[in-house]
Amino acid sequence: MIVNRLSGRRRAHDAISVRPSVPWQTIARRPAKSLPFPLSEPGCRLFARTRDCLWQGLGALGFERGEVVLVPAYHEAYQVEAALRAGITCRFYEATESLEPDDTELESLLGPRVRALFLSHHLGFPQDAPRWRHFCDRHGLALIEDCSQAWLASFDGRPAGSFGDLSVFSLYKTYGLSDGAAQLIRSRNSTANSVGDGFAVGSPQRAPSRLTLFLLPRVVDDGTAARRRANYSMLLDELVDLVPPPFKRLPEGGAPLLFPVGTSAKANLLHRLADDGIHAEDLRPAPHPALPSAEFPGATALRDRLVGVPVHQELRLDQIERIVNAVRRRRSKPLSPRVELVPDLDSMRVEWNELAAKSRNVFATWEWNSIWWRHFGQGRALLTTACYAADGSLDAVLPLYLWSVRPLRIVRFLGHGAGNELGPVCGDTARVAAASALRSTLASVDCDVFFAEELPATDGWPALLGAKVHRRIGDPLIRLDAATWDDFLASRSPNFRQQIRRRERKLEREHGLRYRLTHDASSLQEDLDTLFRLHRARWRDRPSSFAASEAFHREFAAHAFEQGWLRLWSLELRGEAVAAWYGFRFCGVEFYYQAGRDPTWTDSTVGFVLLAHSVRAALEDGMDTYRLGRGATPYKARFASEDPGLEAVVLSRSVRGAAAVAGGHVARSFRPLKNALKAPLNI
Repeated sequence: MIVNRLSGRRRAHDAISVRPSVPWQTIARRPAKSLPFPLSEPGCRLFARTRDCLWQGLGALGFERGEVVLVPAYHEAYQVEAALRAGITCRFYEATESLEPDDTELESLLGPRVRALFLSHHLGFPQDAPRWRHFCDRHGLALIEDCSQAWLASFDGRPAGSFGDLSVFSLYKTYGLSDGAAQLIRSRNSTANSVGDGFAVGSPQRAPSRLTLFLLPRVVDDGTAARRRANYSMLLDELVDLVPPPFKRLPEGGAPLLFPVGTSAKANLLHRLADDGIHAEDLRPAPHPALPSAEFPGATALRDRLVGVPVHQELRLDQIERIVNAVRRRRSKPLSPRVELVPDLDSMRVEWNELAAKSRNVFATWEWNSIWWRHFGQGRALLTTACYAADGSLDAVLPLYLWSVRPLRIVRFLGHGAGNELGPVCGDTARVAAASALRSTLASVDCDVFFAEELPATDGWPALLGAKVHRRIGDPLIRLDAATWDDFLASRSPNFRQQIRRRERKLEREHGLRYRLTHDASSLQEDLDTLFRLHRARWRDRPSSFAASEAFHREFAAHAFEQGWLRLWSLELRGEAVAAWYGFRFCGVEFYYQAGRDPTWTDSTVGFVLLAHSVRAALEDGMDTYRLGRGATPYKARFASEDPGLEAVVLSRSVRGAAAVAGGHVARSFRPLKNALKAPLNI
């Protein structure tokens, strides 16, 4: 179960709010350089409340009086009221058990007066909006996306609300502001006046407060959705039997607003939670009077049973345990995962790689970590731990080691510096168990500080561990969901398409362009010679950690070649290699790791052409994801579909460690910690 030994300062009866508060430090923050969707979109308008966004937006879409919109039977009353006040008739649909619309049901409700489909992303669980966008286009309907409970959620990497003709968002529910809602109308330019901080406001009479306009660009945080998902996962791990079916599995891009608990005694549960100082919400106790409730038993059952408990980004580990105890009231002692130190890495190879395959991360493989340990372990203490489930199966491997002993005992993950993505080796469903095992391991090894870098930001490790974020860097990727290369290019800007095609054709025509992939073990070392020669030529006299780690990469490349993971491309002009691309292919994911090129061919952009070819080859070979490697650079941004990011986190495990991390001047006096905390990290 969840234990946080450093959180004993709170009073036993501190209230846990259903909404986050605004931290006092927010006032002193600088405004964010970029704001999350939809705040940075042209035409985004701010209002005080979501109902105003919806009512004004329905009017802007030009509905005629008496036209019909299809609305979910499980709704908030203001959604229906806004439509009725706009002169629109509501026709209700029950939806499936997962609260997604049903094609057959919707088809039966269509008619000549039906103009729109209302799609709700309930409690921050994103619906398959692209599917319903296609449905609406096929039937000539407008799509209205209600993201009032799903700001910051996404589906397949695209933000919820980016598919609708009209989308509305509640801002105050996510960040505890006094008010604030956003409206986005597809393919329309904003005509609103600019009010404070550059935000466009829909109507001065319904504008957000000046305090909201001041705080909003200061309170937004890239890690909010991930921390909410992590908190939801920890609660789900303990309370899954009490959660209704639509919410038993948290989707990848979810941004949970509340944690839903199903109960036949709703009033008793709300009263008990209140007695324990836990605020909760009675989720949608009454529908709009226009709904014939008897015809929609599924929606009625959810209203009768659902209570929402806190899951917001400011919860601490001890508060999550309080919520679990209050909801359960009587609960047996949870079964803790069995945690064992691994005596040597060789004994874990098969099971380790089975878990690495679940993570789809080549840097989680036994080969990467064991080879890294031989090259960079330098006689330090290995603390790698195996975490076993109650049935004896391996849930996770924690590849840890003691990096420093004096003046601070600092624990880190194997692979730092060289690995693009680190962390526990486990599948998504075992992440909570892995976090519990990691906290248990750190408590048993007597360390002052745990420093973990290159953790996937979407996994929410700061919340899972009770750690602080030290820094965040880019981790751009391409979703290879296009059917063909031409389809992929069609999704990009005309200038990008033209550059890729023109530059490749020019090299073919004038210099006999040829791509060559290393297929033969006998040529591997020679091709690696070419890679490192071109890499050093590219960087000239500037230091390169990749070149400095050549022995490590040569050994790993040989093992990766044997496993079928290695991808080593050369671009040849006039029979001579002038660019090289080094990466890996693992479990449907293509990893771009490093490259080199002859600087005399800079004007011909041979590196850009080779990168584009590697993306094309990955798509044509059926890979679903292309990871461009850590660090957000302009050339990567041109290719990337999204950037989920990587985080470095710091967790204090002693008073001395807490002092070193908390005080910047104190941390600098501890040379090992100063070296670890600098960015970027080097071997």
